Amino acid sequence: MKRAIALPQYSNVKDFSQPSGVVDVQLDKMTNRLANAACPDTYTAAFIAGTEPMNPATKTGESRDSSPA
Repeated sequence: MKRAIALPQYSNVKDFSQPSGVVDVQLDKMTNRLANAACPDTYTAAFIAGTEPMNPATKTGESRDSSPA
């Protein structure tokens, strides 16, 4: 994006407002489940409200509902 907005045709950049009905959630990179304080590597992703992941990651990075192999 930094390179794109350096071009004259894209230099008039404006703030973006997130649409209503969209939520941001913090996810664990290892499991793509809801992050908690024990998750060392996380990212934020936007979802349509109601479609976001609901299962939290555990301290070990595995989902709470995963079964042993």
